[in-house]
Amino acid sequence: MESFHFPSRDAALSHLDKSHSPIRTKDAVFLMFFAGLLSMIVFLIIVIICLPLQRAVQFKAVREFLASLYTFRFLMIPILVMLAAALCIKLFMKYKINYIFIMDLDPHRKITHIQLLRVAGLFFAIWGFCLMGQIFAIKFKSVFPH
Repeated sequence: MESFHFPSRDAALSHLDKSHSPIRTKDAVFLMFFAGLLSMIVFLIIVIICLPLQRAVQFKAVREFLASLYTFRFLMIPILVMLAAALCIKLFMKYKINYIFIMDLDPHRKITHIQLLRVAGLFFAIWGFCLMGQIFAIKFKSVFPH
């Protein structure tokens, strides 16, 4: 079946898909991958935390985790800044505010909120893996000595 403007039905459908989607398919796949990865990390962290330990070992594990929490909180700040900047850019685009002039960006290289979300998702996944590894190392120190 031939369409009037496009040589094939597949080309017409791909053009229709591109025109109505606020996000590119490539970006959506990337963001959904990291959303799934982060949900798995959160689930594993909850499972690891809920595993019971002996009472004496548990207090030591909590102290070790709280001692390392400052580092993870410090590393979370740039991720939150990127997420906040992505939200600001999304709102600025919605209300047609010239964010390129406000943030003193290069007008030839427009940055979108999706680009910031991609980078923040990548960093957040790395941060989550490190947090999960820290909790795993603290929780199972008595099970796997050295």
